[in-house]
Amino acid sequence: GPEASGLTSVSLVDIRTYPVPFSSSFKVSITAEVTGKFVITLLDVNGKQISTKTVTKSGATLAESVYLGNLPAGVYILKVVDPNGNESTQQIVKN
Repeated sequence: GPEASGLTSVSLVDIRTYPVPFSSSFKVSITAEVTGKFVITLLDVNGKQISTKTVTKSGATLAESVYLGNLPAGVYILKVVDPNGNESTQQIVKN
């Protein structure tokens, strides 16, 4: 059906963050078929960039720790860009 044809355009990148909420640091787990350089960017709710790091993913899943102990509590945006330029964002909460 028409649903199946749309799946090819969806980036198969699964991003999980834990713990939720976090206090000083959190882990981001990226699972995807694609390997290569992933860019992990942290933004505040106004879209201001707080930090960015490039990681190289060679296996099926990459787990990366992000330390944010010096930031105030609140909601932040985690943005992950895969090697093909596909962007995934999600909200994370710091307490």
